Amino acid sequence: VPAGPDIPVTRDGATVLVGKDTAKVTVDVYEDFLCPICGQFESAYADQMLQHVNDGSLRVRYHLVNLLNERSDPPGYSTDSANAALCVADADKTKFMPFHASLYGKQPEEGARGYDKDQLVKLGQAMGITSPTFASCVTSGTYDKAITDAYNQAKTTPYLQQESGGQRGFGTPTLANGTRVLDWTDPNWLTKLLGSQPQ
Repeated sequence: VPAGPDIPVTRDGATVLVGKDTAKVTVDVYEDFLCPICGQFESAYADQMLQHVNDGSLRVRYHLVNLLNERSDPPGYSTDSANAALCVADADKTKFMPFHASLYGKQPEEGARGYDKDQLVKLGQAMGITSPTFASCVTSGTYDKAITDAYNQAKTTPYLQQESGGQRGFGTPTLANGTRVLDWTDPNWLTKLLGSQPQ
């Protein structure tokens, strides 16, 4: 399900907000394109979320973080892929969701290497991005610092800390509605969220 052509896509720092301002529910998704569980989340819920974005009931704010940046070989894929997605949002808003989907569609395993910067540029261009500044945005790492700052902020935000294996900390994917973290492992999380909101 692609986002409709009239769906607003707005980049703000290392976040991209997809959906209409009139949507009654906004979900914050903290993700890393190298994170295998983010890939599972994407394949399970991306279409369902986009249907609600298209019908105007949901907005999704994607927070692109580089939690696993050292886990690729060579390191850096988390930052490079997040930066490229932000560059896409600048260059052609209609291409952000397809580009986002394609990064998960060809997701490298942790410890492996995903697309390099040149391949990320080619991927965007193959999708029809013609902006002359797109390639330089990707190759120069325009948003690398913003992505690292966003990760550092997320990992010190109290409500985003989760219990996992006896450890408390920030992980990806994390979903939040306001300051409430959502349990996306419940298959009905989205239905419940959309149904529980005041009209």
